[in-house]
Amino acid sequence: MNAAFEAGDEVEKIKKEMAECELPVTIQVRRNEINALMLKLETIRNELKDLKQADADFEGDSASEAEIKSLIEQIEKMLTGYEEEGKALQSH
Repeated sequence: MNAAFEAGDEVEKIKKEMAECELPVTIQVRRNEINALMLKLETIRNELKDLKQADADFEGDSASEAEIKSLIEQIEKMLTGYEEEGKALQSH
C-alpha cells in the first residue's frame, strides 16, 4: 500500500513540475500570448494612425513626403499581415 501512495506522490510531483506542459495549460498560455500580441498590434495601429495624421500636417519637400508615405505603406502591409495571422490563431 505504501508503494501505491509513494507512486501517487511521485505522479503529483511530476505533474507539478510539468505544469506548463499539460495541453490545457499550454493552450491557455498561448491564447494569452496571442491576445497580448493583438493588443500590442492595436497600439501600433493607433500610433500609425497618429503618424499618418502628422504626415498629413507636415509641410516638407516632395522627396521626404514620398519617403514617409512609402514607409507608412510598408508598415501598414506588415501590420495587416500580423493582424491576419493573429486572427487566424485566435480562431483555433
